[in-house]
Amino acid sequence: MKIILLTCLFSFTQLFGINNQKIVLEENDDIILTGAISIEINMTSEKLLIMDRSSKSVYLYSAKTGKLINSFNVGIFLSDSLAYSGKEPYTWDFKNWEYIDRIELVEIGKESLIKNLKNYINVSYFNYNDDIMLGAVFYAVVKDMNGNELQIDVSSGLIELDKNMNIKNVTIIENNRRAFAQKIMTDFKDIIYVKTVNNTKADTTMIDLPSISRYDKNGFFIDNYEFLPQFFTEQSIGYDVDSKPKFTFRGKELIYAYQYTEKIIFTETKKEIKLTDIGISNKEKYATLSSEKKKQGFKFAIWDHFPVKLNKLYYNNNELYVFLRIKYFEKRSYELLQIYDASNGKLLKQTKVKALSTYHSYTLSKDFKHIYSFDLEDENYVVRKTKVESLWEK
Repeated sequence: MKIILLTCLFSFTQLFGINNQKIVLEENDDIILTGAISIEINMTSEKLLIMDRSSKSVYLYSAKTGKLINSFNVGIFLSDSLAYSGKEPYTWDFKNWEYIDRIELVEIGKESLIKNLKNYINVSYFNYNDDIMLGAVFYAVVKDMNGNELQIDVSSGLIELDKNMNIKNVTIIENNRRAFAQKIMTDFKDIIYVKTVNNTKADTTMIDLPSISRYDKNGFFIDNYEFLPQFFTEQSIGYDVDSKPKFTFRGKELIYAYQYTEKIIFTETKKEIKLTDIGISNKEKYATLSSEKKKQGFKFAIWDHFPVKLNKLYYNNNELYVFLRIKYFEKRSYELLQIYDASNGKLLKQTKVKALSTYHSYTLSKDFKHIYSFDLEDENYVVRKTKVESLWEK
């Protein structure tokens, strides 16, 4: 499977014109992308970072020549990070559990358990200094220190790679009853902000369900920073709907938005910006969500019930760039780009970006001048670059 980089000279409507430049990204016998799910661009727009779910790897490419620069695989060896982290396993009973590494597993004749340590990456991005940050889920064996029982435990971690994709640091996130951090995370210097997704191990007696928790740079719990909307609890919706808020920063202030509530929240000022002029709303769907969930059971599909989904959120120079997926049930869905004034919440402008609707992933360059996106097309992953200003042209 080949990946093609298209440098778009015109708007998306002219994407397949004769002026398109195509660059095949380098592949070899060892590296063939089959499950690419995200794309990121570095600060200078010179490097592309592509995460591949099938190979549990990330690949670094030149955004100009298409040459493969390097790759990193989250292997079984990283499971030992839990044993060396100083963190305690989540205590789901009254036993005294402790992480053990692969060497001890071999020593006690349980090396067959090593094959069950299937670590994987769930988010990748360039940090503010152009280092590569990977959010990962790690599996490790834990042993009851008062007996011989063994179990498989899971925890989240943050892997920091240097520009050559060598490991600089691995931070294991502490798990506890206050917040079970499991899947997606991001960081800002000395504070790690974690999305507490699928919080099934959290204390179910809690009235307020945490959605964002803060940890120090060593991965130890600070506090539950933000919580799911109250009506999620009142309707017994919990984490089933909207536990994956999108992050961006204004300086050190975290700004976030749940994907379906149609508002943006500033954590320090507690200001909220409501999305406007969309033409359709999720409000009525929320009212019947709890009853629909009970009726459909495991067949319940969140996206089928909401016409508006927030996919991307960016802050730049007092403006908020909001990418929304709009789904009219009788029509084809499309992507809507809105730009808001971050001071007063006023919608400055918006435009439909229909070509983004089928893409696996896309991202804005750090100078906010280009969109990089890719999709599977004729068994090839196609990466496109287009000017943001061209989206406003008529």
